[in-house]
Amino acid sequence: MGKSRERSKCSRQLRRSEEALRAAGPSRLGTDLQGSLEKFGSLDSVGQKLLGAERAKESTKSAIMVSQNQRAGPSGTTMYDFDYIIDSTRGTKRVLNTVTISQRRLFIANGLAIEA
Repeated sequence: MGKSRERSKCSRQLRRSEEALRAAGPSRLGTDLQGSLEKFGSLDSVGQKLLGAERAKESTKSAIMVSQNQRAGPSGTTMYDFDYIIDSTRGTKRVLNTVTISQRRLFIANGLAIEA
């Protein structure tokens, strides 16, 4: 597969991970983004919601959390880091997500690796 097709495939898969996290996010739960990430949910509960959203996808066979971590960002805002593996009909993927709420906005950083 050419590099251009690989990038396009990774880009689509990243969008799917973002959609899963947003599905578990504040708008789905009616949570006001004025608060902190802790008001949205604990590290464990957000991680479970994220995996639940991934598992709800038709193409997902399994989703397993490898690790999750809570830390303070540079401005002191709480950040949640998630590392999980998805086995789907499209192959196995390792996903890294970092999430925070700052200035009433949900920020999501994703990284994705397609495992052979």
